Amino acid sequence: MRTRLRDAQDALDAAVAEAYRWGLPPALRELEPLALLLELNRRGASAEGEGRSIAGPGLPAFCDGDERFFSDDCLRMPG
Repeated sequence: MRTRLRDAQDALDAAVAEAYRWGLPPALRELEPLALLLELNRRGASAEGEGRSIAGPGLPAFCDGDERFFSDDCLRMPG
């Protein structure tokens, strides 16, 4: 049964999946999640083995200092 909550969750899932795939080549964007992780891991291991730099998790370097990518509306620990 479809509900507004289910529709909202599906829309959120789609948006998160798109965000994680943003910037990837088309061939990688089409992979299923586990296949994508395996391929990204394989590429990272290959680059590391060749002594090349590996981009870690988080925002890409071009986002540094760009306020559009940051907010202060997050949960904080008390105290």
